[in-house]
This record gives sequence, C-alpha cells and structure tokens, in this order.
Amino acid sequence: MNDSNQEHADFGNGLQPVTAKGLGELYPHIPATDIIHLSKQAFWDTDFNKLDYFSQANAIIRRVFDYGIWEDMLEVVSFYGEEKVKYALVTAPYLKELTTVFASKLFNIPIQDFKCSTTRQFHPIS
Repeated sequence: MNDSNQEHADFGNGLQPVTAKGLGELYPHIPATDIIHLSKQAFWDTDFNKLDYFSQANAIIRRVFDYGIWEDMLEVVSFYGEEKVKYALVTAPYLKELTTVFASKLFNIPIQDFKCSTTRQFHPIS
C-alpha cells in the first residue's frame, strides 16, 4: 500500500492507524468473516453466518456502536472505513443518546449534524 494514498485517524488505541478506506473495500476477494471479527456483545441474538456485511453495513455499524465493545468499534472502523462509519451514524434515524455523544466526540462531528438528534426529543448529557 502506498502511504500517500492513505488517510489515517487515531482512535485512541495507539496501536495501529485506521485507513479511510475500509479493509472490506481493499480486499473484496476475501470473505468478510475472515477480516472482521465481532464479539457476541452487540449480536447476542444473531447468527453470524446470516449477517451480510455489505448489504447490512449501516445496521451492523449502528448496532456495534449502540451495543458493542470498544474492540468491536475498532473492527467496524477498520472493515468499513472511517467515512462509511461516520455516514452510517450521522444518518441513523435512531441511536442511543450516549452513542450519539460518543460518536460526536470520537469523530469531531457536532451533535446537531446527527439525524437522530433532530428526529426525536434529545437532551444532551450534562
């Protein structure tokens, strides 16, 4: 990979940079289940074999950020890329309030830019 074509973001893990383009896009010939490894935390009621990581991308991203653990969030950002994750979260009709505040701080996006903050009653965390 050419470093001049990569955009990097630091998500506080201090271990590895995350490319703006997700691994799922960079390696489409590799099965998604070989690239992304999520815990059962966010998908306690789901059969992983039935997840379609491409057609259900927005739902997977949103669920991981609402219910997943930090490692799951890093996996999602690595797999889908930062821009796709930000888009999925900003356009979500519903996110938990804590998720919205967290994503706002993590990606430096104003809360009012999140669709869910304008489509439901929203009271920021003090």
